[in-house]
Amino acid sequence: MTTTPSPSDKPARPAKVLKFLGRSMVALGLLSLGNHYVPVIDGVTAATQVISSPPLLALISNRADLGNNGTVTVTEGQNLTISVQGGDPYGYPVQVQIASGMPPGGQTNPANGYNYGINPVMYFGWTPAIGTAASNPVSQLSFLSHNYYNGLTTVKSVTVRVAKWSPSTTNINCLFNWAETAFPSLLTPTGFPTAVAGVYTYRWYSATNSYVGVSSADNHVYFLGSDGQMIDEGAITDWLPKAGC
Repeated sequence: MTTTPSPSDKPARPAKVLKFLGRSMVALGLLSLGNHYVPVIDGVTAATQVISSPPLLALISNRADLGNNGTVTVTEGQNLTISVQGGDPYGYPVQVQIASGMPPGGQTNPANGYNYGINPVMYFGWTPAIGTAASNPVSQLSFLSHNYYNGLTTVKSVTVRVAKWSPSTTNINCLFNWAETAFPSLLTPTGFPTAVAGVYTYRWYSATNSYVGVSSADNHVYFLGSDGQMIDEGAITDWLPKAGC
């Protein structure tokens, strides 16, 4: 005898079963992001988070005054280094690079100015030359971290202010002491004190009626002989290494 099944005995429709399973998988499943798995409650929300998450970017400097305001001051001849570190919240590779503002004499490592990978690091270095405070006192640097997966970019800027370098009294006296030994026929007798007049820090030598001095206007060394002719001997930064100062 054949029994006719009642409506309650009918198997569930495949479409309803698939719909239920799909919701369950979204509710309980894991969203795979490369090698990183994130538990999700709402698949749409999770996908939106991945697409809209900007890459990470950190700037770490040897100058403590860089801080959070993005401004740093360096003196001519002083080294500035910045470690540019990128990343992604979900483990995707990103590219870090210097976007703009590379100053004359600035360098990066890698030398091409960018690095790509998971948590990549690039280094920027610059030692402003003497005279930069006059020729290029402010540099605006921009660094970025770019995620090719979602097309988003994070940019951070750094303002570098260059201060003029001035030799210390110790530097100048060291140079004068060396010069007296190196040029005894011009700078004699020794023992006269260092004096200051206007922009010049100098010593006078009575036997030859001559002067040697350093000008704070341009940090150059000057020699004034008994003939009254002032000779510019060049930048003190060229003389200090020769004198071992």
